[in-house]
Amino acid sequence: TIQMRERDVMLAAPIAGQPPSSPSCRHAFRSETNSLEGSQVVFASYSDIRLRADALWKIESELVQHAGEVVEPRRPFRVKHVASGLYMTLVDPSAETQEVCLTSDYYQTDGRTLWRLVPVDEEEHALSDSTPMYLQSCCSGSWLQVLDIHEGSTSMQQAACLEDQETSQYVFMAPSSRGHTIKTIDHLRTYRMQFVELTGILQGRPDIEEKWEALQTFGEATWDGLGECIRLCVGGGAGEDPLSWDGEADRENQHLIHEMGVLESVVELISVLAEPLEDLDMQSQSEAQEEPVRFLRRAYWLLKEACE
Repeated sequence: TIQMRERDVMLAAPIAGQPPSSPSCRHAFRSETNSLEGSQVVFASYSDIRLRADALWKIESELVQHAGEVVEPRRPFRVKHVASGLYMTLVDPSAETQEVCLTSDYYQTDGRTLWRLVPVDEEEHALSDSTPMYLQSCCSGSWLQVLDIHEGSTSMQQAACLEDQETSQYVFMAPSSRGHTIKTIDHLRTYRMQFVELTGILQGRPDIEEKWEALQTFGEATWDGLGECIRLCVGGGAGEDPLSWDGEADRENQHLIHEMGVLESVVELISVLAEPLEDLDMQSQSEAQEEPVRFLRRAYWLLKEACE
């Protein structure tokens, strides 16, 4: 996490995917595959004692995408938002107040996704989670700071880069001790995108027969993902059928599944699968629509286990 005065750097929008709150972010970054593209970065106080998925960031190599990096003073690196898989960037490096948001463009040619940590103590050579540091944009040379989003707001403040350094606006890079949780977030991001992708494929096929053929062709990853999400909720169980698992509820994983927007994507998938079946009698459903009913049964079971 990147922390400043008991605040974490996180997103103004929910991970589930809402329009970015800044008009300039919406104009500069658009994506048909990731609804968090262009989401505004803020400093926010957290109210939940559980680990918040949207406050986790990963230091990545300047040159190799997805590769980690040794955190050294003034060494360029990229900052990846774990839950979305997107990178911290500047909207307009030439602006007086440079807004900070997310982008999927890892190799932006002007270096606006590159950052460096500058210790408050210039003689500091080794960095730790207790080292106060300034976060500087390698592109503009400006410094990450806090701006008020709403007058008098104490819960959420805008993150922006300014040319003039404010000596009191230093940050701490607090490493997460929950490696398992970070891996879970990575998996949940993949599952959510698989559910969204399959929903889009099915929506693009108005003919019922073509829809079910597409489900058989492209549905395997989603089928497995639904089962894995059920396993995360209940910790697994005896047998291969997730519907037979009845382990003790894993509250932390349930919380992450909610926060990562997985349930919203599952509800959308259910809607697309169920709509063609509404006008069919039970016999027709059992004879001709076995595949979608199978998917629906597993999707509904996930909703049940995630909400217990």
